[in-house]
Amino acid sequence: MLQEVPLTDQLDWVSKLPQEFDVYLKILFPIGIDHHIPLEEYSFKRKTIAELNARAAFWRKYGIGSPAANDEGLTPIKYCELAQIWGIPYNDSFTPDHISARFGE
Repeated sequence: MLQEVPLTDQLDWVSKLPQEFDVYLKILFPIGIDHHIPLEEYSFKRKTIAELNARAAFWRKYGIGSPAANDEGLTPIKYCELAQIWGIPYNDSFTPDHISARFGE
């Protein structure tokens, strides 16, 4: 769904864009969710070595990012659906960072 949104209604990052074009597109890349992975156990925190190690342990436990990993368990999902599931406001200013913020980081 494409819709025109005035640049003045966007986030601070807009001021970093060159102001030479009439229209800009925000692209949210396709995502999938594996309903067998308990995201509520995942920590999005990544400021300390312990936090990074906890994330890596979670990835290993569920085979995320390993050479043997595949997309078989992934179900395509839209950002607006994730926002609805997790109670995140979904509007023109939505970014994937809102998902991380929902889980405390």
